[in-house]
Order: sequence, then structure tokens, then C-alpha cells
Amino acid sequence: MVVILKFLKNKIKILFPVLILLITLIIALLNYSPGTWLSGWDTLHPEFNFPLNFNRIINGVWRQEQGFGALAGHAHMSELPRIIFLWLFSFIFRPWFLRYFYFFSTLCLGPLGVYFFLKKTVFTEKDSKTSFFCSFLGSMFYLMNLGTVQHFFVPFEMFAGQYAFLPWLILSSVNFLKERCRKNLFIFVIVSILASPMAYASALWYVYFIFLTIFLFFYFLLQERTRVGLNKIIMLSVLTLVINAYWLLPNLYFMATNAKNVPLSKTNLLFSQKAFSFDTKYATLGNAAILKGFLFDWNKYNFTEDRFDPLLEVWSNYLNNPQILFIGYLFFGVIILGIVDCLFIKKNKIAVIIFLGFIFAYIFLLHGSPFLSTIFAYLRDRLDIFKEGLRFPWTKFSISVMFCYSVFFSLGVQRISFWIKKSKIFKVLTFLGFFLYW
Repeated sequence: MVVILKFLKNKIKILFPVLILLITLIIALLNYSPGTWLSGWDTLHPEFNFPLNFNRIINGVWRQEQGFGALAGHAHMSELPRIIFLWLFSFIFRPWFLRYFYFFSTLCLGPLGVYFFLKKTVFTEKDSKTSFFCSFLGSMFYLMNLGTVQHFFVPFEMFAGQYAFLPWLILSSVNFLKERCRKNLFIFVIVSILASPMAYASALWYVYFIFLTIFLFFYFLLQERTRVGLNKIIMLSVLTLVINAYWLLPNLYFMATNAKNVPLSKTNLLFSQKAFSFDTKYATLGNAAILKGFLFDWNKYNFTEDRFDPLLEVWSNYLNNPQILFIGYLFFGVIILGIVDCLFIKKNKIAVIIFLGFIFAYIFLLHGSPFLSTIFAYLRDRLDIFKEGLRFPWTKFSISVMFCYSVFFSLGVQRISFWIKKSKIFKVLTFLGFFLYW
């Protein structure tokens, strides 16, 4: 009997990761058009000419191909790990498939990272009976939320990179904090290197670094207030800066010497304020609850009809269905329940630490609300870096929020499953609720 139970437990351990991979593979196949090139937001295609792009990346501080030459404003050099990845797989796949392959890979890695983060750090051995299922649902939320749709609808490598590696970065840092060994440190280093392409527009990486710093700081305060714990946190922080120094130092040099010229460019004069206005329109609690961003207000050119159509017209029509919108807010209710559970009921320390980072990121998704809009207007009027670096706060902070949402959603599901098991009345109410809804 014991052997059978061990066998079933091992099967369950494998079942959910395989299921995650299978679901993401199905989504990838449904969104793949054979024989086509995938292009998106700021289209990056190093697969057109790898030698040329390697040369530009290695000598990427000065961009001679931009006009008459320009000091790099973007952290182009951070793309090196991704270009190496594409170059290696160029010996296996056709050039037009490489960009598809990168995005589909990130789509798989993100939910897997959330699953293992939840299973190994948020849920304890006492939660083992439900931890597999709740971790799986948390990963599915990360995969299927409205924010993921928007980030992959107009694909841009840096967002996909953060989507894929943020859960793994937090997981590997927690593993090292729990057990200081070379293996855990090595894993953190490798994941950090693979994740560095998120810094192409460096503001996204700076947001991640602040999020990580908040996480490490409160981990020290709430989990391990010892000299050893402080040394481990300092080591991870310094190591993160050292790993990214190859693009970070040139980027800091640009900000110190040329950042003042960015607001003066014609593109920024014409577009920056308009871009922020698009974002502000959707920076409300109602939209942040379901991760609805400014892309719902953008248009695309219809070559067949010679006109502009809404970029996310299909999804806008989908959300116009009151039942679908109700499900979105219902999921947000489960997230709120998860937050209440971790703060006041179960007091899960890792989830509490995630919540403190969540507050930092969530404020930027609500900058259109009356009180915050005044603060943001004040900062934008006085800080050019704030004004130009955060034209679209939603893109910079939404992935961090998506990750936090996934954690709290899984905890909310666990709390509901606990109530269903313990209360017959709750079972009846749950059944009646679903019956009346449908």
C-alpha cells in the first residue's frame, strides 16, 4: 500500500508540469502560422544576420547604424543571451520560426516557474493534499490572464523575457536564502543571465530590481534576521548588479550624459504625452483588477479594407459580455481573498513578502485615480527620467502584478477548497451560485 501511494505521489508531481506544458503547447500551435515571420512591437530580428548583430551587440555602446551614429539609449547589449539562444537554435530551425520559438518558449517557462515557486515556497507540507492543484491553478492564472494576452498579442522580447523568468528569479533567490549552497547560487546566476534581455528598455529591469530588492529586504526582516541572512541578501543584490554590469554600466553612462536630450527628440515631443494619456485612461481600479491596459485603445491598420480597426477588437467584444466580465471580477475577488488569507488568517510569510512588493507595483497601475494622478503629474513635470522612462507604466509593472496575482489567486483557491471541505452550507451555496450564474 505504501509503495502504491508513493507511486501515485510521484505521478502527481510529474502530472501537473506535463499538463502545463501540454496546455501552453496547444495555445502555441493555435497561434502559429507556418511559413510566416513573427513581427511585433519594436521588431527585433537578429536572425536576419547573426554576424552583424553580434558585432552590434558587442560594440553596442555606440550605435553607428542609428542616423549618423548615436550613444545607445536602449540597453541593446542586454540582448546578447537571447541572440546566442537564437543562433544555437538556428542550426535546428528555419529562420522564420526562430522568433516564434523564443516566444513560445517564454510562454511555457513562465507558468512552469509560477507552479514550482508556489509548490516549493508558498505551500507547506501541511498543504500537500491541495498544494499540487492550487499551484497548478496559480500557474494557469499566470498563463491565461488578460495581461498575458496583451503582452503576447504585440510581442516584444523584453516583456516576454520578464514574463518567463521573473518567477524563476524569485524562486532561485528564495532557494539560496533558505539553503546557502553553490548549486542554488549557480542556478540564480544562470537564470539572471538568461533574464537579462528584459533590460532592452532598461526601465523594465529597474522595476524588476526594485521588486527583487523589496522582496529581499522584507525576507530579511520577516524570515531571517541574522547576520548570515543579511550576508546572503547582500550577495544576491551585488551579484545581480555584477551579472548585468555589461549593459548596466553603459546605460548608466547614457543616463548621466545624454538622458536630458531624450525629451527633446521629435518622436518624444509628439508621442510621450499622448502615450501616457492612453495609459492613464486605463489606470483605474476597475481595469487593474482584470489587468486591462491601454492596448484596448489602440488601432491597427487593415490593409484589406484600407482603414484602422481596434487592435484588440475581438477581446473588446469578448469583455462586453457581462458574464465574462463577471468572471474576471470574480477571479479578482478570489485574489483579494488570497491576500486576506495570507495577511490575517494563515499569515504565510512568503506571501506576505510578495504582497509588500505587490503594493509597490500596483500603485503604478492605479496612477489614473484622483489622488495618485496628482502625484504622478508632479513627478512627471519635474523628473525627465520619470517622464520618459514610464510613458507606459502598465507595461513596466503589469508582469510583476500578474505574478503576485497568481500567488494570491492560488491562496484564495486553497481557502475556498478548505471551506468547501469543512462546511456543508458552503458547499450548497457554492453549487447554487454556479447554478444560478449559468
